[in-house]
Amino acid sequence: MKWMNFWMLLAATTFAVGCGDSSKSKKGVGDAGGEGQPCFGNGTCLNGLDCELGFCVAAGPNNTNNTNNTNNTNNTNNNTAPSTCGNGIIDEGEECDGEVLTRCVDLGYDSGTLNCANCRFDESSCAFDGCGNGVIDTGESCDGMNLGAATCEFLGSGAGVLRCEPNCGGFDTSGCGPKCNNDRIEGDELCDGADVGQTCAGLGLGGGTLRCNTTCDGYNTQDCTSTTCGNGVIEGTEQCDQNALNGQSCTTQGFSAGTIACTATCQFNASGCSNLVCDLDVSCTALNTAICSCGGCLDDGVCGAFEDCVCADCRFETICSVCNNDGICAPFAESCACADCAEHIECR
Repeated sequence: MKWMNFWMLLAATTFAVGCGDSSKSKKGVGDAGGEGQPCFGNGTCLNGLDCELGFCVAAGPNNTNNTNNTNNTNNTNNNTAPSTCGNGIIDEGEECDGEVLTRCVDLGYDSGTLNCANCRFDESSCAFDGCGNGVIDTGESCDGMNLGAATCEFLGSGAGVLRCEPNCGGFDTSGCGPKCNNDRIEGDELCDGADVGQTCAGLGLGGGTLRCNTTCDGYNTQDCTSTTCGNGVIEGTEQCDQNALNGQSCTTQGFSAGTIACTATCQFNASGCSNLVCDLDVSCTALNTAICSCGGCLDDGVCGAFEDCVCADCRFETICSVCNNDGICAPFAESCACADCAEHIECR
């Protein structure tokens, strides 16, 4: 009887213990998802907990869902295809993508809404406190019409209308014009300082250095090394070019009459010029002897058509006021006042 009671007690105890374990197992399944409890069947937990080894634990720097775990952007599962703007993930080189968590105040502004455009921050709606009150407050570059001392020219542009950005954070130079001599071709400028945009060769002037003029509307070709004979412009070593004679004539070239011309090689052609050599000690040797009378000095108080500058009648004429000072007397052009003619018979 004693042994029967013992076995009955043992069976009852075993049954009670078995029921207790069954109760614990059911309680664990029913409370899944909480901290220290089993994860849900899909491997997730409640309240931001991480599922680790089948149980829910508090998120931490070493948990499997952290940026360093297998779900990280450096994980091999995420390197197969780079993300693009618009996928809702901030990839390398992007400041935002979709929802913007950064605020205007995080960027140094006082207020406003930071937006995302093409995965870059759009700060146009951010503002400093007081922006729009016409006073340049701390952090503002300008405010409305108040630009401080700033002008288009001060900011390196040409004359124009400078404006303030709507958020007071900078200047709008779209209304400023180009600035000559800032080494940058702008607007209707042909060139600007070192920014010539053309070469001597490009203008048909050979080599050399083409420069811009000081008003940015034309070229300075004086340092171009080659010339173009026949373009009507005297360049380089040219004496003349077509009808461009550089102010020269037969008389400036040492002749007394005639018409000077320009050759096809841009040098003077003096074949149309003539000398009237009509002095007392030189025979008549003019190019055009038909009009040379060699009549000498008449000394009648009137400078005759064929009297030389050494004649007393002509020595004060304007045409006789030139002295070449080359050691050779040119009596048709030089008077006795010139050292070259001091030994001329009419000057002794």
